[in-house]
Amino acid sequence: MRNTCFGLVALPFFAVPLCADPLADAAFIATRTVTPESLGATMDALAPVLTQAIEFQLDQNQIVLSDPEAFIALIGEEFEAVYLTELRAQTAALQLDIFTEEELAGIAAFYATSAGEALITKTPILVQASQQIGQELGAAALQEAGFRVAQRIEDEGVAFTDDAAMMERLTTLLGR
Repeated sequence: MRNTCFGLVALPFFAVPLCADPLADAAFIATRTVTPESLGATMDALAPVLTQAIEFQLDQNQIVLSDPEAFIALIGEEFEAVYLTELRAQTAALQLDIFTEEELAGIAAFYATSAGEALITKTPILVQASQQIGQELGAAALQEAGFRVAQRIEDEGVAFTDDAAMMERLTTLLGR
């Protein structure tokens, strides 16, 4: 692919080359968006699994450490570095498949602005808040769906079992 630079855009903190280089644009986007902060929830979810796997391996090999927490923390740091590097590479490759050269250039240019930086910085906060909202709405929607299904079973005479007592238990459960 061609790498054609058109000049520099001076931004408050650094200069960004205006290049028609999709590989560089995809790598820049991945580097800016796939960060330890953006992976916080993923890494938090992986930490107990990683810890359990390490403890199991140590136990299986009869290795006793004086400071297993420090050892696990060290492995965690290195795991995150490897994981982050590979995830960035695969994210960049995916972007090359999905976006056109012009789209990549535009996205990279946006992420190089203060608004783009704000989006990158604040996205983990938005994701966390959205997950909480989604959990709360999901629980309420599931409860409401249960009420509505119970009503439809009654109104439409729908049966999911031939056992009348079982159907009564089901509609009672849904109608709570």
